[in-house]
Amino acid sequence: MSKGRPTITTNGAIIWRETIATASHKLLSEVLAWEHLPEGAAGDIKRAVVHAEKAARTSYDNFERTFWLSSLGNLLARKYERTGALGDLQHAIMRTEEALDTMPSGHPDRPARLNNLGNCLGRRFELTGTIDDLEKAILHCGTAVELTPRFHPYQASRLSSLGNWLVRRYERTGNIENLEQAINRTQEAMELTTPNQLSRAAYTTSLGIMLALRYRQSKSPTDIWQAVSFAELAIMSTSTDSPNRANWLSNLGSILAVQYEETRSLNDLQYAIYCLKQALEEMPDYHPNRAASLNSLGDMIRYRYDQTQTTEDYWDCVSCFENSWACINAPPTVRIRAAYKAAKILLVHQNWERSSVLLNQALHLLPRVSSRISSRCDQLYMIREFAGLATLAASTSLLRSNGTLNALKLLEIGRGVISRLRFGPQVDLSCQQEPYQEAERKIYLCQSYPRTSIIPSSTFAQGNTVVTKHFKLSECYTALQCEGDIDEVDKSPDFGNSLYSPTEHELRAAASGGPVVVINVSPLRCDAILLEPNEIRSMLLPDLHHKDIVQNVELLKSTHTSLEGLPQAKKETEQILEWLWVTVTSPILHELGFKGPPADGKWPHVWWVPTGLLSLLPLHAAGRHDSTSFETVIDRVVSSYSPSVKALLCAQRRSLALCHVPKKIFLVSMEVTPCCLSLDTAREETMVVEELMPKLSKTRLENPCKKDVINGLQNCDIFHFAGHSMSDSEDPSRSRLLLSDWQENPLTAEDLLDLKLHDSQPFIAYLSACSTGANSAEQLQDESINLMTACQLAGFRHVVGSLWDVYDMYSIDAAKEFYRVLEGAREVSDEAVAWGVHMAARHIRQITRDQGNAAFGAGNPLAWAAYIHIGP
Repeated sequence: MSKGRPTITTNGAIIWRETIATASHKLLSEVLAWEHLPEGAAGDIKRAVVHAEKAARTSYDNFERTFWLSSLGNLLARKYERTGALGDLQHAIMRTEEALDTMPSGHPDRPARLNNLGNCLGRRFELTGTIDDLEKAILHCGTAVELTPRFHPYQASRLSSLGNWLVRRYERTGNIENLEQAINRTQEAMELTTPNQLSRAAYTTSLGIMLALRYRQSKSPTDIWQAVSFAELAIMSTSTDSPNRANWLSNLGSILAVQYEETRSLNDLQYAIYCLKQALEEMPDYHPNRAASLNSLGDMIRYRYDQTQTTEDYWDCVSCFENSWACINAPPTVRIRAAYKAAKILLVHQNWERSSVLLNQALHLLPRVSSRISSRCDQLYMIREFAGLATLAASTSLLRSNGTLNALKLLEIGRGVISRLRFGPQVDLSCQQEPYQEAERKIYLCQSYPRTSIIPSSTFAQGNTVVTKHFKLSECYTALQCEGDIDEVDKSPDFGNSLYSPTEHELRAAASGGPVVVINVSPLRCDAILLEPNEIRSMLLPDLHHKDIVQNVELLKSTHTSLEGLPQAKKETEQILEWLWVTVTSPILHELGFKGPPADGKWPHVWWVPTGLLSLLPLHAAGRHDSTSFETVIDRVVSSYSPSVKALLCAQRRSLALCHVPKKIFLVSMEVTPCCLSLDTAREETMVVEELMPKLSKTRLENPCKKDVINGLQNCDIFHFAGHSMSDSEDPSRSRLLLSDWQENPLTAEDLLDLKLHDSQPFIAYLSACSTGANSAEQLQDESINLMTACQLAGFRHVVGSLWDVYDMYSIDAAKEFYRVLEGAREVSDEAVAWGVHMAARHIRQITRDQGNAAFGAGNPLAWAAYIHIGP
C-alpha cells in the first residue's frame, strides 16, 4: 500500500492505517480527525485531541504551533457537540484564542480563526446565557466578514454565522433591528451561492427561521409563506442521506409551529408533527439539536392532545419531553424546560411518583443554567423562566411517603440560586473536608478579587492548571471548570451550606434557638415544614391556596396611604392579616404548641421562611388585631425571617465564631434627596439614635454621596440609614438606597453585596426606609434579592427593614424603641435584636390604638406591621 496522504473511502473509513504505528503526533491527529464513522467517532475525536495537544506542545515554531492550536480548537468544538461538556467548549475557546494571539494581524487564516472563535463563544452563550459571549461572537464573526475578500469561498458561510448570532441577540433583546440585520446578512450569503451548492440549503433554512420570527411581530402573510417555502426548498435541495437533512426538517417543523400558533389549523399542526418526527428519525442520539427538536415535538403533540384528548397523544407528549430531558449533551435550560413540561402534564393526571422524579432531577441541574462569571442580568434572565420549579418539586415530594426531608432539601437547592452563583460561599473554609477544600479554596480566592481584576498566577500554584501569566477572573473560572474543581465543589457534602442542601443534622441544628417554619406554596398544594432540634415534620395547610395568595398580594399592593384612602386601606390590610391567621399562622402555632401569650414571660422565637409570593405578606403580623384579642402572631411569639435555612445556618455560625460587642455606629440621614420628597424626620431620627447609644463611637453623615457611605460601611458595627429607597421590579439587585448622587451613581443591592464585610462582621444594618425587605419581581421571589438580604449577604449579622412604605411620623418612635431595648439588654446579643424589632412593632401598634394618636387609624397595621427582622 502506498505511503503518503491517507485515502478515505465513500463510507468514511480510513484505508491507510499502517503509518499510524510510526506516525508523529501531528500525523496521527490528522488521521484520527478524518475518521467519521457513526460508531466510535467520539472516541476518535478524544484521541485526536490528545495527540493534537502533544503536537502543539512540541511544535518548533509559532507557525506550526498556531496551526495545531487552531486544529485543537476545532477538535474540541466538535467534541463539545458530542458531549455537551462546558469544559470542552472552554478549552476550545482558550486554544483558539491562543492561536489568534500567536498569529500575525495580516495572516490569511485570521478571518477563519476569528469566525471559529465567534461560533464557539456563541455556543457558550447558548449554554450559559452570558450576553457578553454573544456580543463577542457577533464582534468576531463581523470582523471575520470584514477581513474576508469579496467572492472568497468562505465569505457566504461567515456571513451566515454572523446572521445566526444576530438572530440570537434579537431573541434575547427583542430589538427588531438585529433581526433585520440577520436577514440581510443571510440573504447576502444566499446571493453568493448557486442553487446547486451544498451550503446554500443551510442559508435557505436559516432565512426561513428568521422570516418566521419576523412574522410573529409583523403578522405579514408574506413572511410566513416565504419562511415555509425556504424551509421546504432547503429540504428538497438536500440529499436524503445528508446528515444536515434532519436539521432542515426540524427547522421546517418549528416554522410550521409558528404558523399554527396564529392559524390554529389542524393541517399545519399535523404537518409540523410529521416534519419533527421525520427529523428525529434521521438524527443520531448524540445530535446537539435532538433535545430541542424533542421539545418542539412535545409542544406540538400537546397542542394536538388539547384537541383530541387521546391517551396516545398524552403519552407521546410525555415521552418527547422525557427523552429531551435524557439528552445529556443538551444545554441545561433545554433539559430543565423539558422536565418541567413533562412533570406538569403528569401532575394533571396525578402521576406523583414520575413527576416527582423528573422535578427532583431537574432541580439539581438548576444551578447549571448560568455561570458564576455571568453578569447579573444574564443570571436573572436565565433563572426567571424556572420560577416555581423548586416549590412544585417540593410539593410533589410531600405527596410521597417520607418526602418531608427531601422536600426541604429541594427548596434549599432550588431557591436563592443567583446569590450562590454570583456571590459564592459565605462559610468557614476551614470546616471543609478534603478533597473539596482545595477546590473551594481556589474558587473562594477568585471571588475575593473584583470581577474585572487581573489575578496573580500564584493563586493557582497548588492546582493542576499550568499557569504562565496573570489572567482575568473569567479565565480563572475557565481553568477551574476545565479542571473539574467547580464540579467537585458542587458535589461536596460539606459544601451543601453554600450551594446544595444542608444535612438533616444541620437542618435540625438551625432550630436551636426556636422553631424554623418553611412554608411551601405551589398551585398543587401548600404545606408548612417545621424544623425543631429533635424533629423535622410537615403539615398540610388545607385552607391556603395559591390563587388566594396571588389575590391578597395584589390587594396589599393596591392599598395606599393617603388620608383619603386610609380607612379602606386599613380595612383591607386587616382582612389580609386575618386571612393569614386563619389559613397559615394559627394552624402552625397551634401545632408548635404556642396557643396563647407566654404565661411565664419567656417569649418563644420563630423564624419564618416563606416561599413564592407568600414572602411579600406579613406573617409576623397575622391575626385579629382588636384591642382585646390575643389571636395574633405578635402576641404569642417573637418573629424573624430568613431567605432560606442555609442563610440562617450561615448567620448562626458567624455569630458563634465571631461575636463581638459593637463599638462603632455609622449614622446616615437623607433629609434632602434629589427628585424625592423631603424627610423632615430623617436627621432627627439619627440624632435620637446617637443619644440612645452613648457607649459607641459615632460617625454621622447628612445627605452624603455613595462614596462616603461605602467608606463608612467598611468600618462600622452598626449602620443606621434614614432616608428613601427604591425597589426595582425588573432587576431586584438594582434596588437602591437613595443618596445625594443616586441618579448617576446609585448605591444598589449589588453594590452592598460586593462589599464583602465578612471579615469585620458588622452587627446590625437598620434600614429606616420604604420596602427594603420587598422584592417586587414576582418571577424572582424565591431568589430573595432585596436591600435587606443584600446587607445580610454582605456580612451584616442582623438586618432591620420594612415590607412596604413606612410612616415617617412613626419612624423615630420605632427606632427609639428598638435602640432602647438594645441598649437596655444585659448584653448585646442576637436575641436582643429580634426582641427590639418585636417590641418596636408592638409599641407602634399601641401608639396607633390610643385615641389621641389615631390620626392614621386606630391600630392601623400599615403603620406597625411593615417592620421585620432578618438574622439569627
